[in-house]
Amino acid sequence: MTGRAFLCDKGAAASSGELLDGTFRLHYGQVDVGAMCLLGTFSQWVVVPEGSAVKIDDDLPLDVACLLACGVPTGWGSAVNVAEVGPGDVVVIYGVGGVGMNAVQGSALAGARTIVAVDPVPWKLERAKAFGAHHTFTAHEQAMEFLVEHTRGVLADKAIVIVGNVEAGVVAQAVDAVSKAGTVVLTGMSDPTEVPTIQLNGTFMAVYAKRLLTTLYGHCNPHVDIPKLAGLYRNGQLKLDELITARYQLADVNKGVPGPVERPEPARHPRVRALSRMTDRWPFLPSRRAACPGHRGRGNHRERAREGLRRSRRGRAPHRPFGARPGGGHRGHRDAFSRRRR
Repeated sequence: MTGRAFLCDKGAAASSGELLDGTFRLHYGQVDVGAMCLLGTFSQWVVVPEGSAVKIDDDLPLDVACLLACGVPTGWGSAVNVAEVGPGDVVVIYGVGGVGMNAVQGSALAGARTIVAVDPVPWKLERAKAFGAHHTFTAHEQAMEFLVEHTRGVLADKAIVIVGNVEAGVVAQAVDAVSKAGTVVLTGMSDPTEVPTIQLNGTFMAVYAKRLLTTLYGHCNPHVDIPKLAGLYRNGQLKLDELITARYQLADVNKGVPGPVERPEPARHPRVRALSRMTDRWPFLPSRRAACPGHRGRGNHRERAREGLRRSRRGRAPHRPFGARPGGGHRGHRDAFSRRRR
């Protein structure tokens, strides 16, 4: 027993949906169907392990109480349990969707002095103000400009990343937004089969003693924190009804949870965009990574050196190494060494 219920070993079958006794309780005809996280809450009837059930008061509306199962504890815990937001802190939250909004109100409940919300969707930013955000921005650059002025260059104490699809650039921006000894909490996730989502300069992190923490479920314990959050809701300190934007019948679940939205292609150098389209059709062409003119990848400096040599041989100044004298010889350690010998 370690007290870390969010890392319970019994959750090993959460993705396959096989119950603890090795059986499946959901079926489609003769086919066993796994219950997501051993729950399967989109089913009309479910069988769950006893440890997955948390008793709540009878008068608490179920359509509101269900929010306390995952999204609210994850966002709230990211701010309170992991980032350990305290009175007077300046907090930046990247992504204020259904989870990030609770990081906003968690920071407010913890006494943060300034809460900055960053999200590209304007209507989410408007709602974030009702949950406790003091300032909202659609881009990181705008938030940084505000932080520099607001804190006189000190920057934020805590940053929480809860975007829908984490990319390396967002994590790096959050690290840039915190001060010396600042803390960044990474809550959002992405496809684990894609490119790495954390690419940081270790020396920079060490010199400024910045911390990057990750979390699952906001480090919450369901049997402790769900009743606690329910009590805050009763006292009017935690907003749950305001998190609900629409209600659907169980038969209309596919309307409430639509398929993936096609994301626009990120801005790239024109040459890279052209080669991206070409490499999709002809895989034998150079990779997109190698094609990028500004990429500092392996071999790129050699290519620039060869290009400079080709230009010099086309009739411009004769090519010679840096420090070489027109009449021969080379200014450098060899001349100095020969003079010392003489």
